[in-house]
Amino acid sequence: MLTKALYVFLATAVWGVGLLAFPRPEKLVPSAASPAAAQTTPTVTSRAVTVVNVTAFGAKGDGVTDDRPAIQAAIDALTAKQGGILRIPKGTYLLNSYRPGAHPWGFHNLLVGSRIRIEGEPGATLLQGERGR
Repeated sequence: MLTKALYVFLATAVWGVGLLAFPRPEKLVPSAASPAAAQTTPTVTSRAVTVVNVTAFGAKGDGVTDDRPAIQAAIDALTAKQGGILRIPKGTYLLNSYRPGAHPWGFHNLLVGSRIRIEGEPGATLLQGERGR
């Protein structure tokens, strides 16, 4: 049986020459029944996740200030980074404005893109204001 170490050595030595054909590395991992499986099973690591706090973009959370633009700016920053986590600390965040949508009657307070998770701490409230429709 070809071990991973021998595979790496041989592949490094002659890979570009084209004289030998080697099995792919995933075929070299022992089966789960073998005792060596626990030592050689590959680990999957995930990419780093961007975490953004809405207060870093100017949201007050006082229930008086219109926090919609600041929260939308934080969401837009995460969208530019291909997603992440939007953290909303304890407080009352007033959404007292809106942005027109694509449809003539459409509007939205917050437009959240793909791969964005919103995490509100206990006590975090998003309050729809009367001017936010």
